[in-house]
Amino acid sequence: MERNLEFFFDFMSPFAYLAHQKLPGLAEQFDLEITYRPVELKQLKLAAGNVSPGNRDIPLKLTYLKKDMERWAEKYGVPINFPSSLESSLLNKGAYYAIDKGKIQQYVSEVWSETWGNGRQLDDQAVVLDVLDKFGWDEQDFIKFTASDEAQDRYDDGTQYAHHRGVFGVPTIAIGAEMWWGNDRLEILKEHLRPKQWCHFLGFKII
Repeated sequence: MERNLEFFFDFMSPFAYLAHQKLPGLAEQFDLEITYRPVELKQLKLAAGNVSPGNRDIPLKLTYLKKDMERWAEKYGVPINFPSSLESSLLNKGAYYAIDKGKIQQYVSEVWSETWGNGRQLDDQAVVLDVLDKFGWDEQDFIKFTASDEAQDRYDDGTQYAHHRGVFGVPTIAIGAEMWWGNDRLEILKEHLRPKQWCHFLGFKII
C-alpha cells in the first residue's frame, strides 16, 4: 500500500484550509505520511486552461460558497472567517522554509489558524511575525529566504510539478496514481483507503 499522501494547497483556498482540519488525523488513521506541496493556484489554473472569472467576480456563486464554507466549518467544529486579502505568495513560499526546518505541518496549521481561522489578511506582515514567533524563527532570515531566487524557483517548480501531476485546483490529494480534488472528497478517499488498510493488516498484497 502506497504510504505517501501528497497534499497540494495554496493558503488562499478556504477549502484547502477546511481539508487540512481533517488531513493529519486521516493520515494517522491510515498510516500515511503527508508530503506538503504548496502551489500558486492562479498559475496552476492558467496552466490547466481555466481562464474563467474568479469566484469574487461572480457574486451569486461567492454568496453560495461562503455559506458552503460555513456549513463545512460547523461540521468540522472549526472557525472560518473570510480574509479581506488573499495574496498568499509570501506565506506559500514560506512553506519551503518550514519544510527545511522540519515544521511544515505545524506551520500550515498556524498560518491557516491566523488567516482563515481568525480572518486576518494573508499579506499582513503582523501575521507573518506572529507565526514566526510561535516557532522562534528569525524574521530577517525568513524574509530573506522568501525573497530569494531559491524560494521562487522551488515555488515555480512545485506548481509545474503539480500541473504535470494532473492537478488543476486545490485542495488536491494524491496517493500513487489516484487523485481527489476538494474538501468534500475526503470521505471518498477514506472509502478508497479502507480495503487497502485491511489487506495490509492481513498481509495481502494489492496488485
